[in-house]
Amino acid sequence: MVCGYQFPIALQLKGDRANALTRIFAADLVGAAAGTIVTSVVLIPYVGLLWSALFLGAVKLLSMIVTAFSHAEA
Repeated sequence: MVCGYQFPIALQLKGDRANALTRIFAADLVGAAAGTIVTSVVLIPYVGLLWSALFLGAVKLLSMIVTAFSHAEA
């Protein structure tokens, strides 16, 4: 329920143009790929599974707060 809500909000903020949709979808794919690589190659080997999970949870919480404030301003 919590994951995935940023994508529709970003589309609403940028408009329904095909160019905006393409850019947002591309950024989503690149971010997912980079996040997977960084997590598996850097975070888990160096700080462990627990601290990686806590860090990623904090990043998700921060993104939710930023998105909520961006959505409230629009």
